[in-house]
Amino acid sequence: MLHHLNPERRDQIETAHPERLVALFYDQVIECLHVAISAIARNDIQERCNATTAAMELLSGIVECMDPAEDDEIGCNIRRIHSFIIARLPRVNLYNDARFVAEAIRLIKPLRDAFTVIEKHADELQQQAALRSAVQGQGKRPHLSLVTPAG
Repeated sequence: MLHHLNPERRDQIETAHPERLVALFYDQVIECLHVAISAIARNDIQERCNATTAAMELLSGIVECMDPAEDDEIGCNIRRIHSFIIARLPRVNLYNDARFVAEAIRLIKPLRDAFTVIEKHADELQQQAALRSAVQGQGKRPHLSLVTPAG
């Protein structure tokens, strides 16, 4: 699955949190789909096929990382969306039709945006936990002084 990532994204995933990883994979899927649209416009069959296949493999990889035993309603819906897209993308190659690609992008972008929001929230929670840990590590509550220097 990682061979479909561009080198910059490959570097980013080395230090990324799980939420960021998913967003990066969605970014790469969207990038592959834009390449497919461009290839359709140029009638470049090989590039269209490669880009569409890469997008399907990346989406399948995301699904494989999910644990069906732990899926709640949201997880099940994400799986359904991925399955729908993966089932529809071969039509891009069959019909050389960008409408199927546009449909996939329209469905993937909200998922990508949701993981970006989750990532931001996770970062905030980590910062709060680090602050809490630092304060507790001092063994006392932080002290704020209301005394102003004489001037």
